[in-house]
Amino acid sequence: MAKKIEKTNAARLLDKAGISYKLIPYEFDENDLAAQYVADSLGQDIARVFKTLVLHGDRTGHIVCVVAGNGEADPMLWQEAYRKGVLIATEQTIMPFLKIMQLTWNKFQHDTNTQKITAAAQNMIDRVASFYDSYAELGRKIKAVCGEYNKGITKLQDNGQSITTSARQVISIGVRRSKGKEFTVPEEMVEIGE
Repeated sequence: MAKKIEKTNAARLLDKAGISYKLIPYEFDENDLAAQYVADSLGQDIARVFKTLVLHGDRTGHIVCVVAGNGEADPMLWQEAYRKGVLIATEQTIMPFLKIMQLTWNKFQHDTNTQKITAAAQNMIDRVASFYDSYAELGRKIKAVCGEYNKGITKLQDNGQSITTSARQVISIGVRRSKGKEFTVPEEMVEIGE
């Protein structure tokens, strides 16, 4: 049983267009990508083998050209393509060009990720700094509240001019709070350390 040949994208396009063709497999040699090698491997006349050139222009996008295997591109084509910002990839240059494009894309992705990481780190630093500022302000407010609380304790201590001393004096002469609102002076108040 013959081994099934997998269709290429080009074959699928030919199918879609209703164009008949025949796929003929051959051993691929990455070191010899010339059309003559393909013709020799298939036992075909070089005039029946076609090369493809993939071009990329800055305004045109990708262009695929088909050239007869025994044909040569006009040297002026290369100069004109270069002048117009078109990259021509041949059988010999397509793999290095693809590798360059892959490396360029990877560098772009790396740079993009680095920018995202830097932005996230900056955001984290800003948020931590904001938290420290808020926390320090909360500490200052707690310290101020503790100070006021402790001043209040000083005013409540049973000594000379305190309001507790005054309240005890008034209670001692018989004045009482309203009914149901009994008043007793606490024996001790807890002071909060700063």
